[in-house]
Amino acid sequence: MNNSNHERLIRGMLLMLVCLLIYLGVNVNVKNTFITDGSTFKGEGENAGTVYLTFDDGPSKYTETVLDTLKQYNAVATFFLVGDSVTDEYEGTLKRMQDEGHAIGLHCSCHSYNKVYSDTSSCVKSILDEREFLRNRYGIESDLCRLPGGSTNVFIKNKKEVVETLHSEGLKIFDWNVTAEDSVGVPTAESIMKNIFPDVYNKEEPIVLMHDGVNNKLTVDLLPQILQNLTEYGYKFGTLAERDEFFYK
Repeated sequence: MNNSNHERLIRGMLLMLVCLLIYLGVNVNVKNTFITDGSTFKGEGENAGTVYLTFDDGPSKYTETVLDTLKQYNAVATFFLVGDSVTDEYEGTLKRMQDEGHAIGLHCSCHSYNKVYSDTSSCVKSILDEREFLRNRYGIESDLCRLPGGSTNVFIKNKKEVVETLHSEGLKIFDWNVTAEDSVGVPTAESIMKNIFPDVYNKEEPIVLMHDGVNNKLTVDLLPQILQNLTEYGYKFGTLAERDEFFYK
């Protein structure tokens, strides 16, 4: 077989393969290719838009490292704080969050589901008490809140009343549409990366849930890689103070 016939045969076989993949419903996209081996994920994006990184359950001894990494990548994030974790030890950390363009949100006074969700009023009270504490103690004003476990968790009672009350207090509620699952079970580096990528690329305005609590060192260690992937893809970084409320109704 001469070279020209050989090349035509190869082109024909490739064409048949592409047609077969399309017939089987496989999305053939050469431009956006992801390597999902748990360590490296690569893609290309034009006008990828804005990604909203969020960290729950801080501040902790790891929060300063999170801020260092975010600064290195010119990224901003939203921190949903737990009132019981906010002590004068972290006053400088709170000031740094504000000075470096991050947003601070309300999570709850404590993270005990039995206390927070004992009844409808206790859930709302936990968030409002934290708002007053941050305002009176550190001069922090926030209209962003995230319910512990999100707005669809099985512990919440009378969600409609909770939402209406929080709205009446001028608060915006935020869930997420991408999660690292870094506070569920026994997360690994591979599981955290696979939970974020490539799922984040498939959301129009991804809100990524991560944690910077005392048990989340692994997330903090992976953050440079996460930010590198997002930056290479073409994302800009924003805070939830810049976007509309988002929660599952």
